[in-house]
Amino acid sequence: MFRLVLFVLLGLATFKLALADPDVEYERKVTQLPIFVNCVSNEVFFKMVDEYGEKPFSEGNGTWSIPNQDMSGRIITYVNPSTLTYTIAIDLIEVKCVVISGNNFSPLLSDKNST
Repeated sequence: MFRLVLFVLLGLATFKLALADPDVEYERKVTQLPIFVNCVSNEVFFKMVDEYGEKPFSEGNGTWSIPNQDMSGRIITYVNPSTLTYTIAIDLIEVKCVVISGNNFSPLLSDKNST
């Protein structure tokens, strides 16, 4: 199934590139949303994720924008597999900034979404 999906996506990407007009410039439009990110000390952050029983699940490098500047750093996702709560945080070494927290965490390609 994965190979079929990959084959179709690669085919569509190749088809789109073949149709693309190299003389036409596409303008990239970005809408910035006003969003608040709460930053707390590591002590407070780890008390919060411990309260929800969340454990580190994934990490990677990410980029985010603040006024007049783009920043990059380590992003960590914490998940509780029993309650399906999750927290996505920016790791700024001495503090953690909560970008998103929520519930009903699940894989994108679960049985209910497959065709």
